[in-house]
Amino acid sequence: MTESLVRWGICGCGSIAHRMARALAQVPGHRLGAVAARDPHRAAVFAADHGHPQVRETYRELLADPLIDVVYIATIHNHHYPLILQALNSGKAVVCEKPLVMTEAQARAVVDLARAKNLLLIEALWVRFQPAVLQLHAAIAAGRLGRLTMVRSDFSIGGDHKLPDRKHDLTRAGGALLDLGIYPLALAQDFLGPIAEIVSLGEVGGTGVDENLGFVTRHVHGGLGIGTAGLRGVGTIAMEIYGSEALAVSPCACPPREITLRTGWGNQTLEVLRDDSGVDGFVHTVRETGRCLAEGRIESPRMTHAQSIELAHFLEVTWRKTGVAYPEVDLAL
Repeated sequence: MTESLVRWGICGCGSIAHRMARALAQVPGHRLGAVAARDPHRAAVFAADHGHPQVRETYRELLADPLIDVVYIATIHNHHYPLILQALNSGKAVVCEKPLVMTEAQARAVVDLARAKNLLLIEALWVRFQPAVLQLHAAIAAGRLGRLTMVRSDFSIGGDHKLPDRKHDLTRAGGALLDLGIYPLALAQDFLGPIAEIVSLGEVGGTGVDENLGFVTRHVHGGLGIGTAGLRGVGTIAMEIYGSEALAVSPCACPPREITLRTGWGNQTLEVLRDDSGVDGFVHTVRETGRCLAEGRIESPRMTHAQSIELAHFLEVTWRKTGVAYPEVDLAL
C-alpha cells in the first residue's frame, strides 16, 4: 500500500458489491484494483461497470494479488469464513460484510488470525459509521437523553420478496436473522453496551430458514433491546432509543439520515440530527477503513473485534434455538 493510495479487491459481485465499488470511486485515495466472483463472466460484467479493474478467475487468485491492500468480502454469509482466513494469510486487510461469520468459534478464529498477522479486520456494519449515528452518540454522551433504558428496532422487508431468492435459501445462509435481525441486535449493542443474555422466538418457513423473528436482550450495564425482523410481511426499518429524559427516533435506520430527539408524552421536538454529507452510506465505511489503516489499527473503534465476537455468539445462539440447521460449506477458492 502506498501512502497515497489504498488498492481494494472485491470478492463477490452482487448488489452490495456494486454499492461498495461506487463508494470507492467517491473517496480520494482509494481505488478498486481487482474483482472476482464464482462466475468469471459475472465478474467481467461487474468490472466493465466500474472502471475496468482487473478480473481474477478465482477468489484465491485475487487474494494472492500483491497489488491489493484491502479485500472487501461481499459473498454469501457462509463463504465469509474461508475467504477471511485466506485473505489474512495472504497479508491483506479485510473489510467483510455482516455477519462477519456464522459462529462464535469462527469469529474468534478470524480475530485471532488478524491479531497474529497485525492486519486490519472490520465487520462492515455500515450503520456504525454513519454521521447521524455519531452525532447521536455525542448527544447521549452530553446527557441529552439521560440514562438509556431501551432500544427498539424493526428490520422487516418481506412484502416485496418472492420465492425463490437467496434470503429463503438455507444452503446460502438465508433467513431473517442473518440478513436483517443483525441490525436490531447490533443497534442494541451499540447504544446499550455488552449483551448479558438474549431471549428469542422465531418461525421457520418451508425452506428451512427463519422467516419471522423477535428477541429481547438484557445488557451488562442495564437496559433492554427489543428487536424484530421478518421476511414474511411488510414492516419498517426503524429505531427508537429511550432515555430517562428524552428519546431518539429514526423512521429509517439503514442508514439513519435523520434522527429526531424529542420528549415522550408531549412529543416536543428537541433537536434533529442530520446527515448532510449527500453521499451513499458505504462511503463512510471506506473512510473509516482509510482512517484505521492510516493510524495502524487492526480494528475499528466503532466496530471492535470484541463486538463482532459477541454478535456472532448471540446470532448463533438465536439461529440454533430457532431450529435453523445450516449445512456445512466447502468453498473451493
